[in-house]
Amino acid sequence: MNQTTPMTHHQQIARRVLMLPATLTIALALSACAPDQAGSDQVKDINVNVAAAADEKYRTLAPNAGGLKPATRAEIDQEVADYMAENNMMGCAIGITRDHQIAYLQGYGKADKATNRAFTVATPSAIGSISKTLTALGVMALAEDGELFLDQPILQQMDLLPSQMPVGWGNPTVRQVLANVGGFENVMHWHVPTFSDEAGINAFYQIIDSPGLQPRLVYESYRHEAANWSIAKLNKPNYSNVGFTLLGALIDQRTKKPHFPASMRGYERYVWHRVGRGHIASANPTLITAALGTHFRNQDIKNLAHGYHPDGSLLDLNGWGWEGPSGGWVMTIGDLSRLILILQSDAVIPKTKIDTEMRQNFGAYPTGINAKAGLGLELALDGKWFGKGGGIRGYVADVQIWPRANTAATYTWGIAHMCNQGTSERGLSKRLRDLLISLEDGTGFGNTPVEPGALETTNDLATTYEPLIRRMAAQYLANAASPEQAWLLAKRDLSRDPTGALIARHLEAGDVDAALALLPRWQGAKTSAAAVEAQRLLNEAEARRREQATISTVH
Repeated sequence: MNQTTPMTHHQQIARRVLMLPATLTIALALSACAPDQAGSDQVKDINVNVAAAADEKYRTLAPNAGGLKPATRAEIDQEVADYMAENNMMGCAIGITRDHQIAYLQGYGKADKATNRAFTVATPSAIGSISKTLTALGVMALAEDGELFLDQPILQQMDLLPSQMPVGWGNPTVRQVLANVGGFENVMHWHVPTFSDEAGINAFYQIIDSPGLQPRLVYESYRHEAANWSIAKLNKPNYSNVGFTLLGALIDQRTKKPHFPASMRGYERYVWHRVGRGHIASANPTLITAALGTHFRNQDIKNLAHGYHPDGSLLDLNGWGWEGPSGGWVMTIGDLSRLILILQSDAVIPKTKIDTEMRQNFGAYPTGINAKAGLGLELALDGKWFGKGGGIRGYVADVQIWPRANTAATYTWGIAHMCNQGTSERGLSKRLRDLLISLEDGTGFGNTPVEPGALETTNDLATTYEPLIRRMAAQYLANAASPEQAWLLAKRDLSRDPTGALIARHLEAGDVDAALALLPRWQGAKTSAAAVEAQRLLNEAEARRREQATISTVH
């Protein structure tokens, strides 16, 4: 179906898939926590725990639930193993999406060579410049919400004092900077007298914890360097870390206004909430494991993969935060795959704006990147896919979306991968795409992702029970000292009857569909018990009334 055609069936499928079954609201609302920018525990383990439980099922998801056949999974596994052996790679994870759902997730090799810790679907890893897509979505969301304007100059929207204006820069629009045609250079030039490293920025902002995680504060150094901008590169595609670092400063500044909820103020927390949607209990897809990776968070991020040089030497993240908007995010393969789903949906901004604005062609990059420039995206030269690749400190990652309208394929395929050793961002994606095409005759993939009837049932149940679960979530959060304790309280109460206990077990195992299917029985049992109790009270009241009537007659 042509994507410009008014959507009917497509809209229905997207709506159903984006409606997470109501049972998961209790797990996410009571568990997921945005990263903090201060303290020793900035990135919460519970986020990885929840994602790991939810994503484990995609390693063996049955074909009739939208997964791949075992033989197909085996062929993919062998293809990845061959690629890793040929390129001497330490560890990888891959995600395959089909239309609007995840079909397969798997991890391979090692996340930590020293301990032999495996690289699994629960392993966060650096995604490099795919971070630019998160930043772009954050900017687009602010524009969608009327908080900034894409076609107005970026500096005029940062509330800068005259003394805070940059030295020797032009003033391109936000859209130009998003498209890498704003004239900004790729490599950052620091004003050394202000600061150029972690020790310097900490000394400059002595009373602020982790100032490198706040892009607006980082801006105070590089704004002094005219070499960060070139009029010769204005309106020409030029890959730019500087430009996206500035976009991060724009988000950081705009979201610290008083009308933003305190929990969403600042670049990292805003992107986690508004793009990753980690706080929206009923949302799907969510990116709850997303966080900025820095050297001081290497031990804080649960299961984080170590990075390795091609020669096998350790190359862990060594940044101090400024890389965030242009290349600093980490997440699990499940969340990277859900980013693909976000880019095919209305989840963050209207899909029409992703298709017509973010995927707008601003011209091919002259060197280094074999693609055309979009808004925080890269577009295939032949127009068949769009996505983003990234690499930092030994880590590589890639997302590609192959719309069926562009490829005459049966499905829209999405491919995500992340590795902790390597130099090629797209090599594995191409191999997997070629394999998927060769298997798309139907022998490898079973039925369509989910039967329509099952989707309608899921949607109906979610619509019916979401208000109930939201009320429960609010109640437990109000009575608990932490999200973790709130979930324990909810689990305790659920476990007071056999059906509720089974719901809790399914939620903790990540089997949301099974938990959802039990909701009517659980609610029915509660309703039946309440009805019995109500009838008992009515009978007692009626007996008392008759007794009083008898006494009145006697007197």
